[in-house]
Parts: sequence; structure tokens; C-alpha cells
Amino acid sequence: MQSRKFLNVLLLVMVVILLWATTQAPLDKNPNPESPIFTDPGLKKADITRIRLQHPKRETLLLRYHNQQWRLELPRDLPADLSRIQQLLNIIGVTSSSGFRAAGNDLSQYGLEPAKATLWLNDQQLDVGDREPLSGKRYVHLQDQVHLIDDQWSGLLFAGIYEFVSPRLLPDESKPIMFQLPQVRWVYHSESAGWQRQSKALDGDETKAAALAMNWSRAKALLVQPFNPTLPWQGNIRIAIQNQSQELTFKFAKTHSGVYLGRQELGLQYLISKADATSLLGQH
Repeated sequence: MQSRKFLNVLLLVMVVILLWATTQAPLDKNPNPESPIFTDPGLKKADITRIRLQHPKRETLLLRYHNQQWRLELPRDLPADLSRIQQLLNIIGVTSSSGFRAAGNDLSQYGLEPAKATLWLNDQQLDVGDREPLSGKRYVHLQDQVHLIDDQWSGLLFAGIYEFVSPRLLPDESKPIMFQLPQVRWVYHSESAGWQRQSKALDGDETKAAALAMNWSRAKALLVQPFNPTLPWQGNIRIAIQNQSQELTFKFAKTHSGVYLGRQELGLQYLISKADATSLLGQH
């Protein structure tokens, strides 16, 4: 009796698999297994100057390389995270494990019409669809082909604006020349004169000021978020950068979830580590 039930269950499973298989387009065996899906020889990482990411229910992201740096242009003008951009550009070398021609197939059953996300590298368009349930790979549509690729880029392809904002607190290669902290003001006069403290509220010396400048120049946030005006912001930190006319102003707040630095004019807040809170602000 039990063996008969087992056979019935097995037959049912086989019927379900066959029904599923009939709904799938036949995946061609690639003549060149694991061949790159981007075949344009002119499409190289070094040649990409424009990246656009579009999602059906989210603001379009536009990143552009100009004056030897990447920046977000849409939906807002912000410094971009170079490491994430380089990770995303690695998709140029992605290979196809299997695929089929798009013409004559219902692409909606693969999440490709409409696409879950669309990536443009310069003018090259890549539509991103669903995951294939058995292999865990993802359907993509490029030119006249549908491919299955490894799903390692989903975190970037479906990322929002704040995942692409640079986590650096100060611009790359910037040199601070003035710090106005809550309890002390440091001003850098020259290489010979060095740093001078303009407040007696906090003990310090030139070595501490130099370390402070280095810490701020290297600091990166753990997380970049939209500015939350309801946090218990306590005051302003002002920093002057060499060859920049406008000072940078940070607010700071300490909460149960960590220490935050806020750039209200940019609409950003940065979650920093406890170690950085100590080295940047003297917060314990």
C-alpha cells in the first residue's frame, strides 16, 4: 500500500516537472560554453563613462565619469562610490551558461517584459529578469539573446541611490586646513608653522591635530542613509579644505544604534564606527 502511494507521488512530481518544462523556452547549448554575453570588442571597463540603472518602481540612477571621477547625476548630484561602480562594471566579463533567441518567445515568463531592472553601459542595454528556480541563475536579455548568468550582481543591479553614494566623509585626496569641533578649533597655517589650537577648552598638541586631519581624510561610513531630522543632532563640526572656498558642515548625533554624522544640505547621514567616533570626535 505504501509503495503504491509512493509511486503515485512520484508520478505526480514527474507530471509537474513535465508541465513546467513545457512552459520553458528550449535553452540552446552554447557552441562556446561559458562565453561572454557582451561581445562588442569596444565595450571595455575603461571606456565606460555613463551608467544608468532603471527600476519600474524606483528613481532612475545615472552615474557619469567626468574630470577623472565618477559622480551620481540622477536623481541627485552626489559623489559616487568608486568601489561599487568597479564591481558593477565587472559584469562586462560575465559569461552565459545557456541561452536562447529572444524572438518568438514570451519574455514575460522570465521577468524580462517588463524587465525587473535595466542597466545601460554607455548605450548598451541589458534587461534583468527573474531567477531560474532550479539553477538559481538569472535571466538577462541582451540584444537578440536571452542568457542565464550567475546571480552575483543582483545586489548592485537592484540597489538604490544610497548604495552608490560614496561612504567617504571628505572628498578624495582632500587636505583639511581647519577643524571646528565642539570643544576645540584647529587651524593649519603652513608647513613650517603647522597646526595651532585656538581654544583652551581641550588639551592638545600639533601631533593630535595632524592625526585628526589624517583620520578625517581616511574615514569611511559604515552606512550612508537619507538625512533624518528627528535624530538628536547636537551641533556642528566645520571643516575647511585646502583650495575649496566653502567649508563642510557636519552635524553629529549619538543614538542607541550608533553615532551619526549628518550633511543636511546634501540630505545625507553617515553611520560611523565607535572607533571612528573616538578618533574623529573624541566620542566614547
